[in-house]
Amino acid sequence: MNNCMDKIKNRIENIRDNIYDYNLKIMFSNVDSLILEISNCINLKEMPKDKVNILNTILQNINISIQNKDYQLVSDILKFQLKDFIENI
Repeated sequence: MNNCMDKIKNRIENIRDNIYDYNLKIMFSNVDSLILEISNCINLKEMPKDKVNILNTILQNINISIQNKDYQLVSDILKFQLKDFIENI
C-alpha cells in the first residue's frame, strides 16, 4: 500500500506543478486520475466513518475550488489537507 500512497503523493505534486505552470487542461486530467487512484488505493469500506467523512469533505473542497477557478486554493487543499490525510491513514 505504501507504493500506492507514493503514487497519490506524486500525483498531488504533479497537479500542483500544473497549477503553477498554468497547464489547466493537464491539471484537470490529473485531478480525475488522482480521484481514481485514491479509490483504487483506499478501501473505504474498511475505513472508519469519520475518516471517510473527512476525505469526502476534502474532495468537495477541491471541487468547489475548481468550480470557482481558485486554483491556488486547490493547490493548498491538495498540499495541506489531502496530502496530510493520505500520510496519516
